[in-house]
Amino acid sequence: MAKLFGKEYTKAQLMKKAGNIDQLGGVRRMQFCDGTSKGVECAVFRTGAGLSFTATIDRALDITSAEFKGMSLCYRTPIGEKSPYFYDPAGMEWLYSFPAGMFSTCGLMNVGVPNEFDGDIKGQHGRVSNIPASNVAVDGYWDGDDYVMYAKGKIRETAFFGVNTVIDRTISCKLGENKVKVEDVITNEANRPMPLMVLYHMNTGFPLLDKNSYICFASEKTVPRDAEAEKGIGEYNVMQDPVNGYAEQVFYHTMKAREDGVTCAALINPDIKLGYYVKYNTKELGYMTQWKCMDEAQYVVGIEPANCHVYGMAWEAENGTLEYLDSFGSKHVAFEIGVLSGEEEIESYKALVASILNG
Repeated sequence: MAKLFGKEYTKAQLMKKAGNIDQLGGVRRMQFCDGTSKGVECAVFRTGAGLSFTATIDRALDITSAEFKGMSLCYRTPIGEKSPYFYDPAGMEWLYSFPAGMFSTCGLMNVGVPNEFDGDIKGQHGRVSNIPASNVAVDGYWDGDDYVMYAKGKIRETAFFGVNTVIDRTISCKLGENKVKVEDVITNEANRPMPLMVLYHMNTGFPLLDKNSYICFASEKTVPRDAEAEKGIGEYNVMQDPVNGYAEQVFYHTMKAREDGVTCAALINPDIKLGYYVKYNTKELGYMTQWKCMDEAQYVVGIEPANCHVYGMAWEAENGTLEYLDSFGSKHVAFEIGVLSGEEEIESYKALVASILNG
């Protein structure tokens, strides 16, 4: 049943009170009409419980914005939902098309720094977030007394004489809930094994991110990326006010999980009693990178589960950690992103983290 306005309702009860489901929530397919976003299609979701978000069809169905009761949950760059037709894969050009948002998908043939591997030049964070989805469906349906909204499509990265990898992606949520499920089935449709790198670049921002906000997750070990990160190792999980000229810090975490592989990470703002969490499976995504940038106007914290590090494909291969998909083999990845609203939900989440760490 849908929990709305402090009560639980059956389908019959709700539809006696509303002329159309979009009076309560729902999903609509829409299009941007201006600037470098002109023509970009998206699916706009409203759960009716406070959460609304935009899955951008022309950008791999990544969730490029999200709000809870009018408050942004994520950082947004000035770039916005830039059309993929402006994308240049060379070098660091990815930064010119990065909208940030609730998550951007990085990969599939590179994550991290530009590099050369197997005769191919790899750009920053790969091409996938700039590939439009195809075979797209956007709709909602009743499943008993639950109203389910979804957007689904295929994101194919392919080259003649090269990669032919496709993501079957489904994004779904329910009326009355403040969480989103993302499910990817990544298949290698080439006739030989192909490498696979994938990272989900989740980007929290103001007002969720602010002085006194903190990261709470089931991390067993924290390693700074470099000398700059070493300076902040003592406060990697505690946020500060913006600092002009702050140099970004990156930390690598070894995550502890339940027996079934499930672990979690969140940014929590105790002052407004609001949090944003992700639950995922370490059997699917075995690495966690944290990006901390307290710079003015570039005030963002990234929570980034992945199947790889962020040093690029060549480094991954040299260190024996590069994952391969067999010909016509598939990798399943699913994660849940949600809102922690109020003291009770925050404390319940903390208890989950404690149970994982102490389990």
